[in-house]
Amino acid sequence: MKPQDIVVLAKLLSYQKKKKNWTQATLAEELCLSSSQVNYALKRLLQAKLLGPIFNKDDNGGKKLVPIIQFCEEFLIHGFKFVFPPEFGSQSPGLPTAYAAPPLNKIIVSGNV
Repeated sequence: MKPQDIVVLAKLLSYQKKKKNWTQATLAEELCLSSSQVNYALKRLLQAKLLGPIFNKDDNGGKKLVPIIQFCEEFLIHGFKFVFPPEFGSQSPGLPTAYAAPPLNKIIVSGNV
């Protein structure tokens, strides 16, 4: 899985509540992703069994992908931390804050001086 898969899943879950129809193009536009990213995310979500096809009677027997709520809930509560574990690195100095960087460090004095 990739992080954008979770974003696509969350958007599909929000559509379920609103009973909103969607296409890959509208999904891509609303999430600021490319159509191919959405397509691959849907394929990965199907493979992970977080989405499932249902047959739509209104669309002449076409298939529609919908989130499987029980699996999504279980994954988001219990599985998410295993798929995307936090990675802690070593400490690094970073960049000085605006008041600590030259030339402002001579004009602005911090609290413990």
